[in-house]
Amino acid sequence: MREEELVWIGKIVKIHGIKGKVKLFPPSETLHSFSSQQKLYLFFPKDKNIEIYHLISVQSARGTQILKLKGIDSVEKAKPLVGCSVFLEKETLPHLEKGEYYFYQLKGLRVYTQSGRYIGKLTDIFSTGSNDVYVVKDKYKEYLIPAIEDVVKEIDLNSKKMIINPLEGLLEQ
Repeated sequence: MREEELVWIGKIVKIHGIKGKVKLFPPSETLHSFSSQQKLYLFFPKDKNIEIYHLISVQSARGTQILKLKGIDSVEKAKPLVGCSVFLEKETLPHLEKGEYYFYQLKGLRVYTQSGRYIGKLTDIFSTGSNDVYVVKDKYKEYLIPAIEDVVKEIDLNSKKMIINPLEGLLEQ
């Protein structure tokens, strides 16, 4: 599997319970619609190895995802997984509705106002509960752009560009 065929979905941050479940801290995407037996690629930072595990189940829990992996049925087997980055094959991601995007698709987009002013590059996304917020940085400043229809006017993945109509005061710091 080539690196460009994988997408990062989060990091295993701790063990959950005594039966080998682990907590995944994800970006804003969730794994609700992923099927059981989904292949997950775990990157072990110590030895720089990637191992494949099969997802048995996933459930949401306060901003994290609880994963049950095939063959991991005890705390002892789960411990080595803590700290691993988790990846999926891009082609296995669920299809999104028009106007919905995965973080990996948006990261790095150049952000401009409708009048053509360059704002910076989209570097991060976080959720506030009611909507996501795009973190856009240039050399000197960081802007928090609400991911709402009134502000985000166009996303063009082919040209790696986002057009926004900033609310009054949004770009002033």
